[in-house]
Amino acid sequence: MTMQPRRWLGLALVIVFLPGNAPLLRMFVELPISDTSQIRLVVLLFITGLLLLLFPTRAEVAERVRARAGDDDE
Repeated sequence: MTMQPRRWLGLALVIVFLPGNAPLLRMFVELPISDTSQIRLVVLLFITGLLLLLFPTRAEVAERVRARAGDDDE
């Protein structure tokens, strides 16, 4: 089973915007996160990455529901 592009994006967001990486981001790139009031953006992007990485897609949920409905009939 391969990872979907959505999960790759989530993984990239988690790695890049890990809250502990904020000082590294400030050191390498002059970003809007250099102001401490913008650290919320880093946390928001980190949480977005977690959601993309961990939560199933609608198709996966629908497949699980159909599989369970099929199991009940047997």
